[in-house]
Amino acid sequence: MTALINKILASKMGVQLFILAIVLLSWIIGFQLTNAIRKDAQTSTAVEVSTQVKEIINDIEKEKIATNFPDFNSLSSLHKLNIVNNFESWTPSAKIDPRKTRAVIVLDKGELGKGYLYLKASVGKKPLSRWESLYVQMNYRGGHLLRTKSLSVPLTSESTELLYALDDISYVVTVPYRENDDYNKTNWFNLFKPNAQIRIDTFISSLKPAVIEEMSLYYDCADNSECLLSVK
Repeated sequence: MTALINKILASKMGVQLFILAIVLLSWIIGFQLTNAIRKDAQTSTAVEVSTQVKEIINDIEKEKIATNFPDFNSLSSLHKLNIVNNFESWTPSAKIDPRKTRAVIVLDKGELGKGYLYLKASVGKKPLSRWESLYVQMNYRGGHLLRTKSLSVPLTSESTELLYALDDISYVVTVPYRENDDYNKTNWFNLFKPNAQIRIDTFISSLKPAVIEEMSLYYDCADNSECLLSVK
């Protein structure tokens, strides 16, 4: 009789233990799921906040460019003609090597309302130092562009970016390039007349290999007219 009761008690305890184990397992699974959902929600919230912060920073940067660099900011609304792209140019032994210079003929159709020259150059993936200069002539007018007379552009750590209005070009003719030397001025804008051909010569004055990463003309047509610049 006692043995039977013990069996019954043992059986009831086994059932209770089994039920308790199921309850504990369900609680553990629920706890883990809750934590996982909470972490996912926190991660999602963090990503959303990070995205919003990036968007705000981008908006601030765009506003800063529009305010502090009005001419540079206007380029995106103008026509663009690429003149030179990723061209290695330098003056070994301080002599002009024709293989390191670039000559381009630009054909002008119609009347321009405004125009800019944009340049981007580097030496060893760094900005030009006082020992290097960008030389540009249009129809044999011009020289080593005076960097201090460039319109304002955002600064970068890997290259020199310059922007000039075509009607206000300051340059020096002496070598080596010095920004405190006397300089000359010329107006390239008045070269761009209907059916005109403009020869552009450019190189980098440098004793080490340098790169003209980009040289482009940005322009807009005069009111109520069509215009087009192209490379011959």
